[in-house]
Amino acid sequence: MNTTIPTIPLTPKEAPGFSTELNVWWDYKANGWMMPDVIAQDTWTLVVHKNITGSWVFSLPQFLTFNEALTNGTEKSLDVHYKNLTSFEPIEGNTMTLTVSSKELKDATTKLLHWQSDVMWTDANWFVDTVTDIDCWLCPYVQVLFKEVPETLWIHLSTK
Repeated sequence: MNTTIPTIPLTPKEAPGFSTELNVWWDYKANGWMMPDVIAQDTWTLVVHKNITGSWVFSLPQFLTFNEALTNGTEKSLDVHYKNLTSFEPIEGNTMTLTVSSKELKDATTKLLHWQSDVMWTDANWFVDTVTDIDCWLCPYVQVLFKEVPETLWIHLSTK
C-alpha cells in the first residue's frame, strides 16, 4: 500500500479552519500533518506579548503558529519578571523579548530547572523558575526547539 504523509499547508490561508488568532501546533497532530524540519538550536529569541486573557503569547511563523499562550504558572512568572524590569504591573499589549537557551547565558534574568514531565500530557514539562520560585509548565515546543528537554533553561528578558 502506498501511503503519503500529508505536509503542512504552505500558508495559513491554506490550512482548513486556520485562524491567526489561535495557534495551529495542536492541529498538526490532529490533521496528520508533518511539522517542518527544524534545526535544533541552543538559543532562541522570542517576542512575547501580554494578551487580553492575561497570558503572555508568542508566535513562531515558521511553524504557522501564532499567539501560543504561555500558561499554567509560566504567565505568572513572566508577570513578576516584567514588574521587576519596569516597576509596573503588566497590562494587555506589553511586550518583552525572551531569550531562552540550553547553554548558560551570562546576562540571564533567571533559569528554569526541569523537575518532571507532565503526568497527563507527557510531551509537556514542568520547570521551576529559580528567581520567582513559581512552577512553569512548558508545552512540547521545548522538544521542537531544543530536540530534547534540557535540564536547565537560561532565560534573559528585556522590555521593548
